[in-house]
Amino acid sequence: MISDEVEPRQQLLPPSSSAPSAEPFLSPSFRSLERLRAALDRLGEELQRRAPSWKAASALALGVLTALYLRWSKDEVHVYAQRNEMTEIIMVFLSLDAKSAFKSTWATHNGHFSTLQGYLRPQPPCLPCTRELIYADDGGHFALEWLNERVSDSLEASARSPENMLALAEDLRTRPVVCILHGVNDSGQHPYMRHLAHVVCTRKGWRAVCMTYRGCGSLSLTSAQAYDAANTGDVDLAVETICARFPAAPLFLVGFSLGANIMVKYLGEQGARVRQKVWGAVAISNPWAFHPHLESLHYTSKPRSLRRIPAWVYSFLVAYEYKKYVRRHRAQLADRLKALQRPLESMHTLRDLDENITVPLNGWKDLEHYMTSASSSEWLRHVEVPLLGVNALDDPLVSREALAHTIERASRNPNVILVTTTRGGHIGWGGQAKTASWAENLCVDFLQACARIQDTMGDSRGHVLNRGREGEEMKREGNKAVLSRL
Repeated sequence: MISDEVEPRQQLLPPSSSAPSAEPFLSPSFRSLERLRAALDRLGEELQRRAPSWKAASALALGVLTALYLRWSKDEVHVYAQRNEMTEIIMVFLSLDAKSAFKSTWATHNGHFSTLQGYLRPQPPCLPCTRELIYADDGGHFALEWLNERVSDSLEASARSPENMLALAEDLRTRPVVCILHGVNDSGQHPYMRHLAHVVCTRKGWRAVCMTYRGCGSLSLTSAQAYDAANTGDVDLAVETICARFPAAPLFLVGFSLGANIMVKYLGEQGARVRQKVWGAVAISNPWAFHPHLESLHYTSKPRSLRRIPAWVYSFLVAYEYKKYVRRHRAQLADRLKALQRPLESMHTLRDLDENITVPLNGWKDLEHYMTSASSSEWLRHVEVPLLGVNALDDPLVSREALAHTIERASRNPNVILVTTTRGGHIGWGGQAKTASWAENLCVDFLQACARIQDTMGDSRGHVLNRGREGEEMKREGNKAVLSRL
């Protein structure tokens, strides 16, 4: 076989040169290359013959490695709170043990995947919905979308006698109301809003009302005041409207992401005054503190390292959607947009928009003033109603520094319970089209516990009597008061 290859190679030599013999031309290195080529050919034929078994072995090895990774990286739930009569009742309802803790799957084992799954979650089954526009003194307006207002046929059929009619009227008068606040660039019709409303209405039989901020969704902006992370005036007006319409009904608040931050800030600003209106609240995926949050989402330029790329991407996407909001309402914001130092097209990050649009548009002194005022963790010590915070440690939109700062603040307030999970992403926790997410189930259980607290510890005006060992702590880890750690 070697001699067959030598002859054509010798014929390619120049005519003027003397033809060398075969032995010098086939040097030892050349022979080695030929042998290696032949060996590789034989190996390729063998691999092709055994391809099915190699594929099976590779799939088995990949499955084993995935199983080991999922087994070694455990899902944990940490609960930070003080022990008192209120938290003891709540913890009985929450049942945060090893069996009920959030269990991630291969699709939710990464914070980015969990966030994406929650964002792409389809809408739940439709419920009857009525939209109501609420106008503020400055001419701006927001929407309250009421769900499950229609009385079911079974209740109508059972309300034929006068006694049943009175009972039905009393039920409608005292049926609890859950007001839900959405995140940045979303609306009351976003899937995670409607999924929680669906759970509240179908499982508990309560009323759900989804709030849509100024100019969000299909709403027009009728004033120069846009929404931001620190403005709580519209939330206060929404609470007053609901309480005036259903004065005998318990009212609960639930906020997602930016809506959670606005809600907690509102509760802190109101202090003891809100105890006669709100029975309890839940903050899901709250960013809490915006100063450390600057390191994870607010960027002035491109990321400086590979580790910063995901945060920059999220910042870019949020900024892109907010620029669409500004463009859509350019006519209403024209006077204030004239004073911009930079054109809107040159702003590519959330910090760019906050510094150049949000701050001057809503009357803040500077970015530092806005961030300080918007950080809801600064208001935790003033919260006077039962508050549950739920965060995932792998949330790509919430910094670990912000969460650590919040844990220290939360442990000082006997009304606050903070729950963190190892995984879950940002408004994720594995929710599906027809099944509630882990956080949604936890939220409903907490609201049920708050209703029970009012029955056992509250007075007739909805004032939570937070009695018991308020200063006692079950367990300490550094400066953190930990009720349980699973």
